[in-house]
Amino acid sequence: RGLGDVYKRQLLQEDLMKALGTKTKQHYYQKRKRITNIPVQEKEAVEKVFAKYEITDPNEIWDITPA
Repeated sequence: RGLGDVYKRQLLQEDLMKALGTKTKQHYYQKRKRITNIPVQEKEAVEKVFAKYEITDPNEIWDITPA
């Protein structure tokens, strides 16, 4: 991976943290791992962030597992 990819991932993570309302990376990782039923407004905000980075395939955004 090039430096551009690393920078792009960092920007993506920062945008996702804002979309999910998290201020620290620790809270972001906790929230990311523990979302069971994501509220519609958060789902749409996350998808908007990924669309900004031209990632629109739901399989690349969501990891859906049975409860």
